[in-house]
Amino acid sequence: MRYRAQKSLGQNFINDDSVIFSAINAAEISDEDLIVEIGPGTGKLTEPLLGLARQVIGIELDEDLALKLSNHLKDFDNFSLITEDARHVDYGKVTNNQSYKIMSNLPYYAATFFLRTFLELNHKPELMVLMFQKEVADNVLASPGSMRLLSVITQILCNVERVCDVPKEAFEPSPKVDSSIIKLIPKTDDFITASNYVAFCDLLRAGFSSPRKTISNSLSIILKKPKPECIAVLNDCYIDPLRRAETLELAEWEFLFNNGYSKLFNSGG
Repeated sequence: MRYRAQKSLGQNFINDDSVIFSAINAAEISDEDLIVEIGPGTGKLTEPLLGLARQVIGIELDEDLALKLSNHLKDFDNFSLITEDARHVDYGKVTNNQSYKIMSNLPYYAATFFLRTFLELNHKPELMVLMFQKEVADNVLASPGSMRLLSVITQILCNVERVCDVPKEAFEPSPKVDSSIIKLIPKTDDFITASNYVAFCDLLRAGFSSPRKTISNSLSIILKKPKPECIAVLNDCYIDPLRRAETLELAEWEFLFNNGYSKLFNSGG
């Protein structure tokens, strides 16, 4: 199915069978799976998914493209299409609270927002295979020494791995940058819960508020607390106050949150 991409919607359609195969292989699809595909586009990925999965639900913002896709796939009784903005969909309602997997070639302009949306869903997918601009993928997969807030929160909540890098020539039309496919599996045994997620994000925002400064300086500035108090909390949590936030391991963030959050964020400081 051919369709003229809408630049305003960030549309770049994947046109490389090897990339599609890599994404499908990473999703470990069985005939019992429910797949939610964000932005099915021209159906290049959708058609092989329909031959493998029990059901595929597409969510497409472009009404003209959705109509063409519905006509193109009308013979598949395991396909349904929702014409909405996937950033604001109730995924529990869409999937009838069934177990599901998400697959998507995310538009560059909203990829980070989409990722945060998926991470914060009440009814989380069991697995996600997502394509990002390579720079964003590198940030998500970063290791201590170059981590950012997005790296930490994603890796705290999910096991993540790079599936493959995708050259810009694999798309039609070709974007200006390369992409990467990432596989994410939400953790079920993490210390983050619905009740402490916001607080943990507040700690990360404070720690990463001034990336070029030491973590003690960043915390002191953003929390408006005397620097010696922040240094004391960090020392108590076995974290060198002269380190930068980007160098901390996930386990160190967890320990700092569990043992230092109340001291750093109490109103009496």
